[in-house]
Amino acid sequence: MIFNISKIRTYFFCPKKFFLESKNESFDNTLSYLPKKGKENISLAYDFLGVTLVVKNVEIIIGEKITIISRRRGKRLYQYHYLEAAGYAYVVSKFTNKEIEVIFKSNYYNVKMPWEKYINSFQNAIQYFSENNYFRPKLNPECKFCKYSFECTNELMAYRDISLIRGIGKYRLEKLKEYGINTLDDLVENQKKVKEIFKGKTNKIIAQAKAFLEKKVILINSISRLSSGIFLDIESYNDFHFLFGVLYNDRYIPFLSTKKKEEKIAVKNLLKFLKEKNLPVYHYYNYEPLQINKLIKKYKLRNPKLVFVDLYTIFSRNIAVPTISYSLKSLAKYFGFNWRTTLNGNNVVQKFEEFLRTKDKSILKEILKYNEDDVRATKLLLDVVNKISS
Repeated sequence: MIFNISKIRTYFFCPKKFFLESKNESFDNTLSYLPKKGKENISLAYDFLGVTLVVKNVEIIIGEKITIISRRRGKRLYQYHYLEAAGYAYVVSKFTNKEIEVIFKSNYYNVKMPWEKYINSFQNAIQYFSENNYFRPKLNPECKFCKYSFECTNELMAYRDISLIRGIGKYRLEKLKEYGINTLDDLVENQKKVKEIFKGKTNKIIAQAKAFLEKKVILINSISRLSSGIFLDIESYNDFHFLFGVLYNDRYIPFLSTKKKEEKIAVKNLLKFLKEKNLPVYHYYNYEPLQINKLIKKYKLRNPKLVFVDLYTIFSRNIAVPTISYSLKSLAKYFGFNWRTTLNGNNVVQKFEEFLRTKDKSILKEILKYNEDDVRATKLLLDVVNKISS
């Protein structure tokens, strides 16, 4: 089995996903030695406890000492980063007797990692991985982008697992177990006890359990029919909002800027369009209105006082759907929508970065296709709301 150290975050968030992806990992073009000197983007592989540890996607500077540089995108370091650093150093140490330093860099930090402190923890993690060939699904932030989410939902349903319910949390989960409530069926059958724990959220919790058990959508609160409008989805690269995708009368209209200095023009054109149409602006989650208001202030533009409607809020408060995530992708897929690309909210940033570097128009075309699918998926959810409300 292959253990790609650069994906250790996935291992800690969801061992099952990591395990499944490891089956398809490759360590082609890895070296069994270190060059004598130079700056290299090389891959190394080392067998430990029957697991092939692979070092990829790092720079290795070879001189009097070895410097491993991992370039990041985030704003801060987390615990798993230190184990990742320990993993890089551990593998490289098997090919040299030189001093090793590991540096993690991003636009927000440049840190020399104290990897020696985390070697034992890293080795323990590998030992646990090597001794297991089954990992139960574990709900986490990656579920909303994961291709295995429906498979995991079915697996957890086989156990009637109450962790399927959104918003329970560790403390309440323990309280439920103290009351002898261990399954979705227990939740539905012990509503008085559930109410002691969840108070005013009880109806929502019970509705979610019923949605999974009955394999159907359950209405928590009555909802009003929504009027027609415009659908908006924004794609951003760091603080550069390069694409404002709009769906109007079933026509996709991209307000695109491939250079930071063109962002203001795209924003002005978007605001002019939205003001002229004078319709509700539908979006999914709160990112779009927050960024539009920031951009209005940033460029000192006249505020057209748009009416934003968040479909995520409508679903999360009023509609129980048997999915482990209420992300746009999870809900729209449940209702039959299929994206034409494999992009998601995370790797679209990497794709745009690749476009900036290569100027490959096919990459931009793929991003536009992904963004169009996002606004069309948002419209589908509005149609679902109106169907349920009627």
